[in-house]
Amino acid sequence: MVTGGAGFIGSHIVEALVHHGADVTVVDHMNGPRETNLASVRNRIRLIRMDIRHPEFASLLIDSPFHVIFHFAAPASVSRSVEAPYVDFEQGLQSTVQLLELLRESCPNTVLITASAAAVYGNPVKLPMEESDPTFPISPYGVSKLSIERYVSVYSQLYGVHAASLRFFSLYGPRQRQLVVYDLIAKLVNDPDNLMLLGDGTEMRDLIYIDDAVRAVLAVYEHGALEGEVYNIASGKSHAIMDVARAVASALNADPKFTFTERRTGDPITWCAEIEKIGRLGFQPLVALQDGISQTVAWYRETVVGKRA
Repeated sequence: MVTGGAGFIGSHIVEALVHHGADVTVVDHMNGPRETNLASVRNRIRLIRMDIRHPEFASLLIDSPFHVIFHFAAPASVSRSVEAPYVDFEQGLQSTVQLLELLRESCPNTVLITASAAAVYGNPVKLPMEESDPTFPISPYGVSKLSIERYVSVYSQLYGVHAASLRFFSLYGPRQRQLVVYDLIAKLVNDPDNLMLLGDGTEMRDLIYIDDAVRAVLAVYEHGALEGEVYNIASGKSHAIMDVARAVASALNADPKFTFTERRTGDPITWCAEIEKIGRLGFQPLVALQDGISQTVAWYRETVVGKRA
C-alpha cells in the first residue's frame, strides 16, 4: 500500500513498485490534479479515494493486511505549518500515530516506511548532518516530523512494529508543484527577465532528484534495519540557492535580474546531509543537479504550460 500515492513522492514510488511487479494499492484523497500523476499505471493498481483518517481505512487494513505500507499521506510544507500548525498536527502526526496503533493492534507483520524531513534538524549544529545529530526543529512541520520519528521508534521498540523513518532533504522533480525548484521555474516562466529570491541567495540546500529518492526509499525497504531506524534521504551535496536559480535560468534560456527579500519564517540557513548510512544499503545518487533541473523544466513546459495553452 502507498498512502498519499497520487502525490509527488507517492506516485513515483507507485510507478517503481509496479515496474518491479508488485501488487499495489493506493489510498489517496485525490484532491487537485493528482490523478494525472498515476496515468502511466492507472490500470495496473487498485486506487481507493479515501482520507486515511476515515474510519473505513481501519477496516481496509484489517480485512486485507498488506506486506508493506509506504506512508506519504501527510503535509509537506513548512510555510503552511507556520500558518496552520494544528492542521499540520492533525494531518501529519495524529494520522501517523493512528496508523501505528492499527499496525500494533491488527497488522503486526506489516512493514511501515514513513516520511520524515530534514526540517527536524532546524539550523544544524554541524555539517554534514548525521542521523545521530541533535535535532532542534524551528517550525511546526519540523516538530511534527520529529514526533513521528519518535513514535515510530517507540512503537518499534515496545511493540515490535517493523518500521523506518526517512528524512527527506530538498526533493525536486516532475509532478512537484511547490518548493524551491518548482517555484523558481514558475517565476521564470512567468517573467524571464526578473527573479526575486527569498533570502539573500547564499542559503544552502541539499537537493535530491526524485528518481534518486525513490531508489533510496526502496533500498531502505529491501536492505534497511526496520526497527525504528532513521535514514537521511539526500544527495550529500549542498548548493547555494543562487546557484540553483542560475541552473534553472540556464535550462530555460533566461537571463534574469535577481532581487532579494526576507527569508521565510521557519526556513534554516544551510543544509547538507551525511549519506553514509543510506550508502551502506547500496544507495548512491546518480542524477546531477543540472540534469535533474532540465528534466523538471521539460515536465513543467509539457504539463503545466502546455495545459494553459
